[in-house]
Amino acid sequence: MSKLKLAFIGLGRAAQHYAEVIKENLSDEYIFSVGVDQYAESRSKWEKENSGKTFASIDEVSKDDVDIAIITTPSGSHAENSKVLLQNGVNVLCEKPIGLNVEDVVANMALAKEKSVLYGGVFQNRLNKPIKYIENLFSQNDFGKIISASVKLQWCRLQDYYNDEWHGRWKTDGGVISQQAIHHIDALFYLFGPPEFLSGFSGNINNKLEAEDTFVASGTLLKGGFFTIEATTAVRPEDFSASLEVVTDKYQISVGGIALNELTRVKLDGVELSNELKENSETVKNGYGNGHYHMLKEISENFNDSGKIIFPTSAESSLDSIKYIHALYSSVENNSIISFSDDVRSAKLGQDV
Repeated sequence: MSKLKLAFIGLGRAAQHYAEVIKENLSDEYIFSVGVDQYAESRSKWEKENSGKTFASIDEVSKDDVDIAIITTPSGSHAENSKVLLQNGVNVLCEKPIGLNVEDVVANMALAKEKSVLYGGVFQNRLNKPIKYIENLFSQNDFGKIISASVKLQWCRLQDYYNDEWHGRWKTDGGVISQQAIHHIDALFYLFGPPEFLSGFSGNINNKLEAEDTFVASGTLLKGGFFTIEATTAVRPEDFSASLEVVTDKYQISVGGIALNELTRVKLDGVELSNELKENSETVKNGYGNGHYHMLKEISENFNDSGKIIFPTSAESSLDSIKYIHALYSSVENNSIISFSDDVRSAKLGQDV
């Protein structure tokens, strides 16, 4: 079995999570080839715990040393990091968000095509058992008409979280919907299709930051039915809940858990399908969930079966979620109902404000 060589760009908490997943479950399928971080302390820690070379600059990453470069740097760096690697002929798998500016990601997609390299994003919750369960149901013709679909994220981030050089700032991050709740918003529209019209409200309740610690929104789905979004990092003293729910004229389904990992309720025509719950739930160690494992396993299995690297989530599909975030922010900025088909842009996200 041939091992895929990985580079990690940014050796912080997210990269450490990947390393743990690989060492515990996928050590026969992946090898740590390169680690990149501007901080010597982070590089030293990585060298002690993992194999491979480390560099201070992304320019040192060569396609000869790497099969896939996984970007785990701060959000505002993602598009530029991707551009450098794609230009150098390296396959890029970028953590969320794939970029803050739509045009930067579109340009990177064109660059990837020009260089004949792969460019993908990471939305690991799409691979969770409860999400796959709903996806399979929805693909069937008897799922019913959607009445409402909703996501709720009630988390705690204390002020010190926002006191670094990038969290909560428009240029480098955005607020709760572009950082914490983007996974839940992605799951909502991934499952039930894009919004048609939407309207949002935002503010800061308990934290001081350029963007928002609380956002609520509602609107209509293009395929029919309504949606709502509630997201906040103002809860105290700890995370409270995160959930996704859908109600149709046949089904009522709830998903919970710290990583959308638990199918908590399923009713069909008023009858509780309790036997479905355990089979379509999974135990997780932390808020990252098991999706990174599922993603890496799928990549390695495809590679060993076909000799080709295939990313479960394309850059184009990842870009959809950035467009949702821009539309939500635009609604607040313009104090208006937004038509998603107008392909609007936020005047703040990814910009110097």
